[in-house]
Amino acid sequence: DHIDRNPSNNAIANLRPATHAENQQNKQVYKNNRVGFKGVSWWKQQQRWRVRLQTDGHNRVVGYYETLLDAVAARIRAERAAHSHRAKFY
Repeated sequence: DHIDRNPSNNAIANLRPATHAENQQNKQVYKNNRVGFKGVSWWKQQQRWRVRLQTDGHNRVVGYYETLLDAVAARIRAERAAHSHRAKFY
């Protein structure tokens, strides 16, 4: 896994052992992501921010939040609790 997400930076200090799942956690946010954070989206039916997390191949809803800040904080907490690998949230 490239720590800085730059696939051309193959310096030993920038590489770490990782499973496929851990490597996927370090992916950048998709270009069509309007929020700027992985796993956080506006849920129209609830009129709240929804936080989702994929663990062990299953998507789960972490919760619904009034503010984007609360949703991002919940996503970070859930990610740290579920994965030992340091993932990028943005």
